[in-house]
Amino acid sequence: MNPFRLRLVCSLILVTGVPATACRSRTTTAVSEIDSAAISRAVEASWRETMASAGSLDPERVRAGYVDRPLVAVNGHIVEDYDRDAFPSIKRWLHSLRHLDARYDQVHVQVLSPDAAVATMMHHVKWTDSAGTPGEWNSAWTAVFRQVDGRWKIAYSHESTEPAGR
Repeated sequence: MNPFRLRLVCSLILVTGVPATACRSRTTTAVSEIDSAAISRAVEASWRETMASAGSLDPERVRAGYVDRPLVAVNGHIVEDYDRDAFPSIKRWLHSLRHLDARYDQVHVQVLSPDAAVATMMHHVKWTDSAGTPGEWNSAWTAVFRQVDGRWKIAYSHESTEPAGR
């Protein structure tokens, strides 16, 4: 079974209280506190680079922060065009902007293994489009990062925003 799918199944089993001897992976390697701290810093640095890429309005650099076929969702809806070869709406949107300021805070990184971590944070984006109209997006963001070829990349992410008018 895929290790990420196994972790998801195990999480669901733990929530329900069902005994889960299959969830004790024989291949799981303990991560020392020092390694865990280094992984946490590397994951946050990866996200910081992705946010800087958004600020420079460079969709290719933003996309480079994700694995080849990530699962991306916003408010519970899967974003179909986040696949490497098909994210035209994201490109169009970034290219339609004059300015974008992307920030985040309240970061929490949980290291799952030497090559997987979950990050949660509050995400704050303000922009001005080419017509001079401002916009703002604030969300709670969660992502699973995987280490791919020595680089931490987003494999799964979900953003939850407040409904308009709040």
